[in-house]
Amino acid sequence: MSAPGRCILVCAGEFDPSFDPREKTHFPSLSKEDLLIAVDGGLRHILDLGLEPDLILGDFDSIAGREEEYLERFEAQRPESVIRLPVQKDETDSEKAVMIGLERGFARFFIYGALGGRFDHSFSNLQMALKIRRKGARPWLFLGRTAITVIENETFRLPEGFEGTVSLCALSDRLEGVSIRNMKYELSDAVIANDSSLGISNETVPGNGPGAFSIQKGAGILILTEHLHNIHY
Repeated sequence: MSAPGRCILVCAGEFDPSFDPREKTHFPSLSKEDLLIAVDGGLRHILDLGLEPDLILGDFDSIAGREEEYLERFEAQRPESVIRLPVQKDETDSEKAVMIGLERGFARFFIYGALGGRFDHSFSNLQMALKIRRKGARPWLFLGRTAITVIENETFRLPEGFEGTVSLCALSDRLEGVSIRNMKYELSDAVIANDSSLGISNETVPGNGPGAFSIQKGAGILILTEHLHNIHY
């Protein structure tokens, strides 16, 4: 049985919590069922929002000043809510936080500060999203007006009311049996390879209902960017 709330991770990368594709709000309103985890330097972002984390985790190689002082006070009061990790390890702080969320039964992961900054960490966090999906949970990675999730061997429908640009990229070698419906550019039983740009920059169509993306075989990254129909790179 899955936990009813969300596992919300705040990492140390770029942080602009201005978009949630389901709630259409800034950083989501928290409920008592949510688990808010500060992942190392992500503690800074949480404190900037005036929030208190449920759990602080990391090797703490990227915190100082205000965050370090807060951590000391927090740990003195709630030592069970601080997990100190070694600097040299085989998994990132973010992956460890995800594993804790999965162990506690969460089926929804909202991840902030996981993109931008160091590219190696950004790419690793996209791979981490695939791990979350393969455990049967739904990951969302947020950066500003962009939200990213992973779909694999399934049909995914866009959140009701979402309008903007949607890109589908292959995470595995190829996506087979790709169908796209209710979007400006539709596909039927297509193949998207991971060296192809075929799935980039699709657009929602007002009045068509939620777009639907189906993959019969393979794992893909679905990138939702709100209200940027006319921006081209």
